[in-house]
Amino acid sequence: MAGRPTDRELVIILSEFFLDTETDYAYLARATRDINLPHIETALLEWVAPVLWGAYFATTPEWAGYDPDWLWQEAQAKIRQVENAGSCMKGLLAARRKVLAWLLKEAWNEFLSARKALPPVVVAA
Repeated sequence: MAGRPTDRELVIILSEFFLDTETDYAYLARATRDINLPHIETALLEWVAPVLWGAYFATTPEWAGYDPDWLWQEAQAKIRQVENAGSCMKGLLAARRKVLAWLLKEAWNEFLSARKALPPVVVAA
């Protein structure tokens, strides 16, 4: 993957937060370096976490990775859910986002630290 990842690629990258392996925050920071933080946060909390949050509590969690096609299809359903939500549902989705942000706070902070540790991008003249 060269340059800015597509939203599909971003969803697959962010799914690594939910694997039962040690999270490589440096990799996540490098892979998402060209994407602004608000977009990453939205993708994580509104597209990926609602699909995979159960992995945090699973007795047999996933460690090899999620099927990219399945994951993207499920993430697209979450995107549509947000886009088509009425006012009552928007409130429930906002509450879900806050709960997921709270659950992922430690991991998100590790990711932010890894992003800050990245060397500056040198642009060729």
